[in-house]
Amino acid sequence: MEEEGKSWWQSRAIWGGVIAAGAGVVGSLGHMVDPEIQGSLVDVCIALGSAAGGVMAIYGRIKATRAIGKA
Repeated sequence: MEEEGKSWWQSRAIWGGVIAAGAGVVGSLGHMVDPEIQGSLVDVCIALGSAAGGVMAIYGRIKATRAIGKA
């Protein structure tokens, strides 16, 4: 039995890495991003990613040309 994994945009590790890299770039430009703010940004990205996934699923079902059935 194959376990289904989560999408990349649902991964806290991916978002944490993206935000940490972004904070590094911002830091090199002379600005500081507090680690607490970085953590909050991860939470926001996860929430937005989940919402976007839900919207995409609904949109996809509305635009589908074939009914859902047995494969």
